Amino acid sequence: MIALIGVVMGGILKNLIITIIFLFSAVMIFVGAGFIDTAKNIESKNMQVPSLVRDLSGYSSYGLSLYSVLRMIKNEDLGPIRKEVEKAIEMMKNGNTIEEVSNYLEGSSSPDLALVSAVLKNADNTGKAGETLQFLSTYMNERSTRLKNVIQTSENYVGLVIGSFLIFVLVMVIVDFYFLRSNGHGMVFLSSIILLAQSYATGLYLGIVRYDNIIPGSLYAGILSLVTGLLLLLAGSL
Repeated sequence: MIALIGVVMGGILKNLIITIIFLFSAVMIFVGAGFIDTAKNIESKNMQVPSLVRDLSGYSSYGLSLYSVLRMIKNEDLGPIRKEVEKAIEMMKNGNTIEEVSNYLEGSSSPDLALVSAVLKNADNTGKAGETLQFLSTYMNERSTRLKNVIQTSENYVGLVIGSFLIFVLVMVIVDFYFLRSNGHGMVFLSSIILLAQSYATGLYLGIVRYDNIIPGSLYAGILSLVTGLLLLLAGSL
């Protein structure tokens, strides 16, 4: 009777652990997806800034005021930074100073746009906005090219690691767990938990590689742990 109760309690505990694992993975996917969406939005804004600076530099060479230049640029394809540019135009139209407009742009979610606005504020104070914009345009274009290469390289690395890890999981499921069971070892469940822990750690590490932040890695960790858990469950290892 005691043995039967122990078996039942063990089964309940095991099912509870499995449920917690899958729920935790689902929560991580939800959290990570939100942070990645925000990070990609910031990246897309940063990618648009060099085009904005190039247009500013081109129009400012004709001696136009910043307000006139921004109004002309408004008709261009501004993409994700259109809202910030339109707000800047509205502020200048209402009589706000360049410094006030720059302070608004510096508070935007795009670090590159904040950098440009800070430089413009200082350039306006020195009266060398045109020369500064030409230099800044060259710098931002080179920086954008390097950033694109870094993003592409990191995304390729993330894909490679995910593929390699899933192959590793398949090998563990097909070969190692079969070997453990066939030799009478009782560590299959423990090995499965360790493998799931590796999936979480790998996903969080990929978040640091791709976004320099562990939180976006929650998406990768959630997906890897969910796929790993399903494979282990189908193999009878959980």
